[in-house]
Amino acid sequence: MSAFQVKVKAPAKVNLFLKVLGLRPDGRHELFCLTSKLALADDVVVEELGPPPGADVISVSDELPRPALPTDPLLTGPESLVLRCVRALREATGHPRRRVRVGIVRRIPYGAGLGGSSSDAAAAVLGLNSLAPDPLPVGELESLLMPLGADIPFFLGSPGIRLVGGAGESFAPYPGPPLPPRALLAGPREGLSTGDVFREYELTNPAPENILDAFPDLSELALPPLGANDLLPAASRLSPELALIAEEAAGAFGGPSGMSGSGPTFWALFGDDADAPKAASALRARGWWALATSLSPD
Repeated sequence: MSAFQVKVKAPAKVNLFLKVLGLRPDGRHELFCLTSKLALADDVVVEELGPPPGADVISVSDELPRPALPTDPLLTGPESLVLRCVRALREATGHPRRRVRVGIVRRIPYGAGLGGSSSDAAAAVLGLNSLAPDPLPVGELESLLMPLGADIPFFLGSPGIRLVGGAGESFAPYPGPPLPPRALLAGPREGLSTGDVFREYELTNPAPENILDAFPDLSELALPPLGANDLLPAASRLSPELALIAEEAAGAFGGPSGMSGSGPTFWALFGDDADAPKAASALRARGWWALATSLSPD
């Protein structure tokens, strides 16, 4: 690679529990999650081009799990999250003023609750920031990009597994015992919109009292069981297939399991390296996409 080009890994994430604590005045939801990065990752290459005029460029090639899954239709447009984050960094620093090409090898399914678009955006910003003559500290990047995506701060600088609170800006170490290292991911071929799931949640679940302000340290909150997810009933109403996957994950896999984020991806954890690939193969035979990966705690 040239001095004007850098390659960054963009890992997927999985929410091992998710609680909705309340609604903030800005309209965002207060959440309490246990979130882990995964070995499953996109590759993001950031390259500085010549100076303006001309537009930034983004391209995507897919290596998605099969059966075939859709790519984010907004990923490659000028209003993609990746390019909006790139522009935010450029406007905040003035460095570099050169146009940018972002190439993404996509392995994380779109609309799956695995944070793929946010991770791609974070990786592009980290790459571009590393090329700047005076790169911003990670904390400043988190504050700059938080308004653009709740998952982005986690991907910018957090260790692999963290307690996450607020709208995604608060972090604490995970105080629990070691987790089984291998993970199965599975879901239907159609993704779910995070906004749609939260709107469906609001229809039947009034926002509880906002309590996060009373717990400045996330470690003071009681840990829900692994797999607890307040958004599962709403997601299941929008994607009835989830009930089948939930039953399979809970009944057949034996270990901890649950839905990630706003769905529709389900996960299950395994201690034996051979068990996750076997389970993934069985689910693919039923027409779902499924793959084996591992948690990335560091």
